[in-house]
Amino acid sequence: MVLSLKRRTVISLILVLILLALFLFSYAQNNWLSITKQTVSSAKIPAAFNGYRIVHLSDLHGKTFGFGQRPLLKAVRKQHPDIIVFTGDMIDSDTSGNRSRSLTLMRGLVKIASVYWVTGNHERIADLAGLERELTDVGVQVMNNRGQLLTREGASLWLSGIDDPRIGSLSGSQDTEVIVNENMDRSVENRPDGLYTLLLSHRPEILDFYARKGFDLIFTGHAHGGQFRLPFLGPIYAPDQGYYPKLTEGVHTEGDSVMVISRGLGNSDIPQRLFNRPEVVVVTLRKI
Repeated sequence: MVLSLKRRTVISLILVLILLALFLFSYAQNNWLSITKQTVSSAKIPAAFNGYRIVHLSDLHGKTFGFGQRPLLKAVRKQHPDIIVFTGDMIDSDTSGNRSRSLTLMRGLVKIASVYWVTGNHERIADLAGLERELTDVGVQVMNNRGQLLTREGASLWLSGIDDPRIGSLSGSQDTEVIVNENMDRSVENRPDGLYTLLLSHRPEILDFYARKGFDLIFTGHAHGGQFRLPFLGPIYAPDQGYYPKLTEGVHTEGDSVMVISRGLGNSDIPQRLFNRPEVVVVTLRKI
């Protein structure tokens, strides 16, 4: 009887430890920020922009990282960015909590560096005009189908941004490629010839569209790193790419175009990440 009681106690303790370990692992997978550093080199990059640092964030989905988003803001500040770009899905739905937490992050980011933002597919259910106004009021540069010069020591780059193709007056009966092409054309109006050009967009799966337009460096998100990433198998599923997607994270090239994909920060329909921690991407430009 005593032996049986001891055995049950040991088994119960083991189960509790297993459950605790699973909880801690799950928490870490969703909250322990990873920093990914990439270098993009090109002869078109002006010498004045050699070493230029861009922090790339995406897909917050209204998630909070500690009180006032302080751990995330601290992680970004430590990278000493020249600019910060955010490629959509800042919110998950048009609810006050999501919006409030997201705007708290943006208020903190603009104190670190200039922030440039474009829409993702989840912003389509928001009051987009109101959201753009709120972002502008806190100092975020809203890059919806427009572009502007980035200047440094007398040299310039061009930064373009486009809406998600499901957003705005261009949506409807037109197909995605027509919408994206029109948005990209609007984003390079008045661009001086020969400038190294960056594009902010939400969707990585249309890299071929961006490459055909000749963008040099593209920042995207949307794929959430495949959500679940398994050893030896890689990413399992991404929206608009399906199972075993190819464009979920890291650096990809097509022709002379380079695309950097963020694994994102938050979650949407699936509330758990696996071997796929929230990501802060840091891209350094190099003149060759």
